[in-house]
Amino acid sequence: GLDFDRYEVFLSHKTGGGIAPVTVITKKDFSGYRMVKEDNMTSFGTVVLQAEDKAKPDIVGLHTAPPLPALMNDWERDLVLIARYISKQYAIIIGDFNATMRHGTMNELGTYEDALSYLPKFSRGTWHTQLPSYFRTTIDHVLIPKDKYVVQAIQTMDFNASDHACV
Repeated sequence: GLDFDRYEVFLSHKTGGGIAPVTVITKKDFSGYRMVKEDNMTSFGTVVLQAEDKAKPDIVGLHTAPPLPALMNDWERDLVLIARYISKQYAIIIGDFNATMRHGTMNELGTYEDALSYLPKFSRGTWHTQLPSYFRTTIDHVLIPKDKYVVQAIQTMDFNASDHACV
């Protein structure tokens, strides 16, 4: 029942391994964003949206490599890229980080907080949806600048087509 004409869709470049591109969708009446070419993108895609109105935050959507033995260097590089996004701009940073807030540079995000931290501890897990919610790991995040926003509502919800819960 959605009116798709009311939304703008932004996609990252395709990456290898059959991974779907990162997709960020904004409502047109909220939007006013333009996609910026990103030279250093995370392993499985990055979308950087720059707000035309400087009072609005930029939006960064991303998907990092998983911490598997063959991809460990890529994963660590991706986490460093996230730290760079945070240090350079006022943005909302969203996506599949394949990391908890204690992994690598994720532990050093002093000016940002994860909006999921507003949920009870055993309701924050986003992966793997075959597990009960209280056994899941929080590897998907919505990072927001501290003291800039008030989280009014947030929840996770299972989606049958994914092993990750929706946020």
